[in-house]
Amino acid sequence: MRLDNRAFVVVLALLIPLASARADDLVIEDYQPVGAKKPATAPATQAHDDSAPTSRPAHDGPLPAEGHKLLARLAQPDLTPEERQTLVGQVLAYGQAGAKALQAKCQAQWQVKSKAYRILFYQEAQKLGRSKLAEVDKAQAKTWQDEVNAPRREKKVTKEVLHDQAGPALEKLMGALVVRREEVLAVEAVAQRRRELEVLEETLARCRLAAEAGDKQAPEQAGGDDAGDGSSPPAAENDPGQGELERTEELLALMGTAMKASDRRLTDANYEARRHLSHEEFAGLLYLNVVRAILDLNVMRIDGKLCLAARDHSKDMVERKFFSHSSPVVGKASPWDRARRAGTSANGECIAAGTGRGAGAIRMWFFSPGHHVIILGGSGRVSLGGVGATWTLMTGG
Repeated sequence: MRLDNRAFVVVLALLIPLASARADDLVIEDYQPVGAKKPATAPATQAHDDSAPTSRPAHDGPLPAEGHKLLARLAQPDLTPEERQTLVGQVLAYGQAGAKALQAKCQAQWQVKSKAYRILFYQEAQKLGRSKLAEVDKAQAKTWQDEVNAPRREKKVTKEVLHDQAGPALEKLMGALVVRREEVLAVEAVAQRRRELEVLEETLARCRLAAEAGDKQAPEQAGGDDAGDGSSPPAAENDPGQGELERTEELLALMGTAMKASDRRLTDANYEARRHLSHEEFAGLLYLNVVRAILDLNVMRIDGKLCLAARDHSKDMVERKFFSHSSPVVGKASPWDRARRAGTSANGECIAAGTGRGAGAIRMWFFSPGHHVIILGGSGRVSLGGVGATWTLMTGG
C-alpha cells in the first residue's frame, strides 16, 4: 500500500495557533445495530391445516401449524446444509406467510448472532494487534515514527519530505502494526461464526425474493411495511459491492490495532458515535486516529457538533459551486463562524475535492504540508463531513 495522492485534488489549508476551547461532550444514544427496528411479528398459527401446500397461494394468509413445525426444525444446530436448504424451501412453499414468518425468525437470529459476532471479531482483532506490537522490532518502529514525526516537529514539512520520507515510513509502520480484516477472518472461531451469519444472509435473501414474488402476484395487498426490521443485512440493490457486515469488519479490524489504554477507551467511544456520521466520514476519522496512535500521538475525540459544521460547509461548496474556507453564505463566512453556529469551536480546517473515500481525503492531506500539520497536530477534537467527493475536516482544542 503506497500512501500517495492518486486522485486530482485541490486542497487549501487554514491553520491558526491552537487555542483552548471547551470540549462539548457528544451525546450518544443507546447503540442499536445499524438500521434496527422492532422485529416483525410472525403470523399467527392456524391449526386446522397440517399439510404443506404444493404451490404458492395467491394471497397471504396465516402460517399453518405444519409451517411452524418446520420453522422449529430449522432452529436445530446439527442440520446439514442440504437439510437446511430443504426445510427453507418447504417453509417458502407457503408463500408470503412462510416467507414473512421465516424472515422474522432469521432477522431475530441475525440481531443476536451478529452482535455476538462483532464482539468476538473485535476481541480477536485486539489480540492480533497486541501480537503485532510484541513481534515488531521496537528500534525499527521508533525509526519509522521519527521519520514521520520529525519534519513536523522541526518545522521542515515539504512535499518532497512527505513523499520521500514520511509517506514510505508510515506505510512500513502500518504494514507492521495495523490489523487487517483478512487476518481476523483467518481465526477459526471467527470463520465459524461468520459462516453461520452467511447462512442466515442467504436465507434472508431467499425470503426477500419470495416476498417480492408474492407482492407481484397480489398487488392489491401491497402498501404494507414488508421491509423487515432492518437488523438483517441490507438488500444487495441498496449496497452494491460491499455489505454492512463487511464494512463493519473493516472498521473493527482497524480498531484492533494496538494502542494505549486511554486511546482505546476513546476509540471505543468514537465507534459508538459513528451512527451520527456516514460510513465514509467515520472510516476517514478512524483511519486518521489509528495513524495518530501508531505515531504515538493522541487519539482525537469525534465532535458531533463540529461534524455538522464540516458537513454543512461541504454541502454549501457543492451546491453553491465554490471551493474556499471563506463562504458566501451569511453567518458562515469563516470556519469559526460555522463552528459557532453549530454550538462548538474550531482551531483549524482542511478542505479537499476529488475522492469519495474519507480515508482517501485523509491521505491527500497527509501529503500536503499545511494540512499535514493540522491532521497530526495537537488538537483534541476532530470532525469530518463529506458530500460526494468534497470534504471538510475541522479540528478543535
